[in-house]
Amino acid sequence: MVSFLRPPVAEVSVGVVFSPRPDLLIGHIGDFWSVIRDRYPRTEHAQLVLGEGEAPVQDRFGNWLPRVWFLSEDNCMLVQVQQDRIYVNWRANGEQTYPRFPAVKSEFDRVWSLFVGRVAELTGAPPLPSRIEVSYTNFIWSGEAVRSTADLSRVLKDFHWAEDHKYLSPPSGIALNMTFPLHSGAGNLRVRTATAERASDRAKGLHLELQVVAAPNAGQSIDELIEEGHQTIIRAFEDLTTAEMQDHHWIRG
Repeated sequence: MVSFLRPPVAEVSVGVVFSPRPDLLIGHIGDFWSVIRDRYPRTEHAQLVLGEGEAPVQDRFGNWLPRVWFLSEDNCMLVQVQQDRIYVNWRANGEQTYPRFPAVKSEFDRVWSLFVGRVAELTGAPPLPSRIEVSYTNFIWSGEAVRSTADLSRVLKDFHWAEDHKYLSPPSGIALNMTFPLHSGAGNLRVRTATAERASDRAKGLHLELQVVAAPNAGQSIDELIEEGHQTIIRAFEDLTTAEMQDHHWIRG
């Protein structure tokens, strides 16, 4: 499987969505924080993540809880918890090098195991996984290849802006969504591409997100499905991007 010495990855997330738990209350989530607080000393609230057609989980009074973030001191690692899912994210922060997927997956395994045990202890029942989500977010900035949208064909094989337009100049922005079925039939790969602007210096470039959302087939473990998601994303990234970027900018390892 292809790898790069300088991948454009800005964020990697591994998560499990489980059957909604109205009985998983803020006190339980706070108790879980005490278990991981040595590595995640900071906390924040965030808006809920909701899948298509999903509604917020409500307690018996009709209230719903926010998503809770637990962050490492350097902001590179993030644990996200709400009443129907948990994610572990690595995020680029300054010059820190991407630790590679096995390291992110290992931390997810550790956090997930602690979460399952604590929820079972506090509520009497462990969370029951219903699907996995694996995502890679890449940012390809103007200094690498993309000076305008007319240059996107240097990054994406399937994008081409013809030079013979008589009226239209290259678009000031693009947004493209694609969905591909997994070979196993367990779910889909979602690819989202859009022009973007970096908040720190307003540099312009391309946002490329690849996300696998899948439910285990009969006899398939969560670990096997996460690995299928990981391999699908890596191979799809290789298929979608050009040899020029892979060889000269990201440097095949």
